[in-house]
Amino acid sequence: MRLDQGMATRGRMLVLQVLSASGAGLNSLIPMAVSPALPAMALHFGGGAGGELAAKLVMSSPALSTAIVSLFVGVIAQRVGFRRCLLAALAVYVVAGLAGLVVTGMPALIASRIAIGAAGAFIGTVTVALTGLFEPHQRDRLIGFASALGGGGSILALSIGGAMVDAAGWRAPFTLYLVGVPAFVATYYAMRLAPEPRGASGPAVAAAAERLPWRRLAPVYLLMVVMSLGFFTPGIHGPFLLTERGIASAATQGMLISVFAGTSAITAGSFGFIRPRLGERWIKVAMLVSLGGGLAGMAVATTIPLMAACLFVAGMGAGLATPQVTAMVLERVPPARHAHAIGGMFSAIFLGQFANPILLDPLQLAFGLEGMFAIFGSALAIAGFAMAFVASRAEVRVAA
Repeated sequence: MRLDQGMATRGRMLVLQVLSASGAGLNSLIPMAVSPALPAMALHFGGGAGGELAAKLVMSSPALSTAIVSLFVGVIAQRVGFRRCLLAALAVYVVAGLAGLVVTGMPALIASRIAIGAAGAFIGTVTVALTGLFEPHQRDRLIGFASALGGGGSILALSIGGAMVDAAGWRAPFTLYLVGVPAFVATYYAMRLAPEPRGASGPAVAAAAERLPWRRLAPVYLLMVVMSLGFFTPGIHGPFLLTERGIASAATQGMLISVFAGTSAITAGSFGFIRPRLGERWIKVAMLVSLGGGLAGMAVATTIPLMAACLFVAGMGAGLATPQVTAMVLERVPPARHAHAIGGMFSAIFLGQFANPILLDPLQLAFGLEGMFAIFGSALAIAGFAMAFVASRAEVRVAA
């Protein structure tokens, strides 16, 4: 992917920088815009366990299509064109997102959510690829800005979406997907790319043809699935736990859960400072213990300040997960295979999101919401403490 230098005006380059950082924010709305509406949506679809599961699937079903489509975005965009793919994805994002305002049946609503998830796979991948068009110092700044927009988008979706639910019902937050319209206009205006040369060959192509080292990547992807199960738990199950505790206002629920999203964004932005000081082993320990401890704490924290504190602790662990796993993936594959390996990581993230209600709802049915938070959170924390024991033993052996 190369810029058409003849079309690269100062205005277009500025808009292109904003566009390249926008993908995380747009994609954060896919699950989080509907999170404050889950309790009201569950009542609309019959209430009880069946209504809750239906509402949770509305939030998590886009993750399945994102997980699958992410594996093929690179190949498709290379053949069809990055600009065409992003324009089509943004159009689907808006249309499928707004469908929630009018569709009446659960099958149609789920179908629209699957479509927006597929669009999100293209939006996320192509906008990240756009950062590679800029100089390294600009690229690093844009990636940091994108992370901030992802967390900020979640906070705004939870806060504004909650107020919209209280004011106009569970369908209202689906209007938030209109933010795809200015992104579509920006893409049409600013994303002017030069034709790719055909018949390329050489060492880079040969390296790109190598298979991914799946044995080295599989444990990393598995860790990402587990962490994804954890960091989507507050958004998927949190509103129902808060409703059980008498916090019925969707706006209040959204504000409280946004503590988790905000802490995650701040921690992720600090990763470059944290990693050289802790190293891979202890960051993995910290993210498991922090996320697990915060979720387990939600089982016993019954006041708003205590629940906010638990979500703050959990958010610190969640914020470390994606940058840490990204670094692990990049260190395990040659540069020519980075894009493919990162695609696998995104698939792992969204597989965990999709699997969350499927795997955790049986725990909820057996032990209640508080029991589910306690069991799952404790399991993550115990895994982290076990990893700490192994890490400390390894350091003792090295010192000896």
